[in-house]
Amino acid sequence: MGFALSVFYFVTYYLTPTTMFGPLAVYRIELILAALVLLVSLPALIKSFLFKTPQSLALIGLAFAVFLSVLIAVHWPGGGVQAFLDFIPCAFAYFLVCLHCNTKRRLRVIVLMLLFICLFVIAHGSFDLLHGVPRNGAPQSLEPGSAELALWNMKQPYLLPMRNPTGETIYRLRGLGEINDPNDLGQLIVCVIPLMFIFWRPTNVPRNFVFVILPVCLLLYGVFLTHSRGDLLALVAVAVVAARRRIGALPSLLLGGGLFFAAMALNFTGGRGISEALGLAGFTNLDVVRNPTLSTLPYLSRGEIHQTIGLTGEMADQVRGPFALATKVPVRRFELRAGKMSLPDSLDINSVGTDSHLQFTNWTIDNNGAWDYAADTRGYTVAGILEYDDKIWSARYAIAAMPTVANGIDLDWDFRRANGQNWEFELRKGLFAPLLDPKRQGAIRVLSFVNHAHMGDYRQSVQQYLSGKIAVVTGASGQLGR
Repeated sequence: MGFALSVFYFVTYYLTPTTMFGPLAVYRIELILAALVLLVSLPALIKSFLFKTPQSLALIGLAFAVFLSVLIAVHWPGGGVQAFLDFIPCAFAYFLVCLHCNTKRRLRVIVLMLLFICLFVIAHGSFDLLHGVPRNGAPQSLEPGSAELALWNMKQPYLLPMRNPTGETIYRLRGLGEINDPNDLGQLIVCVIPLMFIFWRPTNVPRNFVFVILPVCLLLYGVFLTHSRGDLLALVAVAVVAARRRIGALPSLLLGGGLFFAAMALNFTGGRGISEALGLAGFTNLDVVRNPTLSTLPYLSRGEIHQTIGLTGEMADQVRGPFALATKVPVRRFELRAGKMSLPDSLDINSVGTDSHLQFTNWTIDNNGAWDYAADTRGYTVAGILEYDDKIWSARYAIAAMPTVANGIDLDWDFRRANGQNWEFELRKGLFAPLLDPKRQGAIRVLSFVNHAHMGDYRQSVQQYLSGKIAVVTGASGQLGR
């Protein structure tokens, strides 16, 4: 009796009393049901050691932490009480499962109950996508509290409308009640996917198809409809953990990476940067592209040909890396590079400000802030580099394609009209080398660059401003800037 009532309570909790009981929901049926479940569960609760387990004690401590966190953060006791009451159903669900789900058969019933909830939401959301959205159209205003958004939520409660930076409206699947956020719904679905394999039978193909493969495919479709990046990462983690014991750690990681890129290729996520990746000129994370209108599809960042021409038989050690595989190279040599690359891969190399993953992360500090090297929005270009290396010095020259507009994604392929040229001289012997450890002698580098592109002329703009005209510092002036 207690187990059946617990399952009914879970369904009511996830699908909301309004969906389950309609107009009777005003009588707080869920509270009556919770009290009834608690009353039936008391005999089993008294006999159990549930409150003596560390997990239960941790859960009780977490409940008080929820109350105190809101109380201290906003200095509002009422908010702490409400947060505590919102947390109670989660703790209640834990205790009910521990008390009543004590056999494998009952565990399967719980999994089927969660599957039913997920498929219920996926079915309603899919129906609204196919029929509700074309019939009603997108709401004109998506501002919280607006009448149009409130009306939308009443008609399509399973879809969350959002506008991407290009102004296009996208619809994310969401549930009801505590899973009303697409990310929360997606996490629930991701948790149910591995639980479905409790029905797997190694030799029963029809059963596996009906009870495992088909439901998992539907659940994956539901995760896709949420367009949640966190759920995508969770799916990759589930795939890696599940495959690790069967195929090994490295193949499972490769499998997870393949699944991640496949999902990105299918435009799985919304492609939204943190705070839409806007607001800071010197952005604090170089891995977040500041232009949120770019496509979320995979792209080629680097692909180049590297040729070394030796001028002597004397060899020197070289550290193997992503841009140089040889461990021995001639002391005197020419190196040719051509292809798609990022210029800081070969120029302005130093130990404190080159790699955004290992060193400084601010855009201005990571590379020389005064070096405006040729690059598209993501920081890459198509270039050719000629380098000469000797024992203690090197000289480099690079010519690269410039973007058609400042910080644009498209490159100008007419090198006679637009190009970025860079020269660098490196002396691997510092000014105070005789006084320092031979392993820490330092280096002196001189870097120069000039960019030719279709851009505004600042001198002309200043003159227009001084003469009272409106200065427009864009490529629309038709001037060839330098």
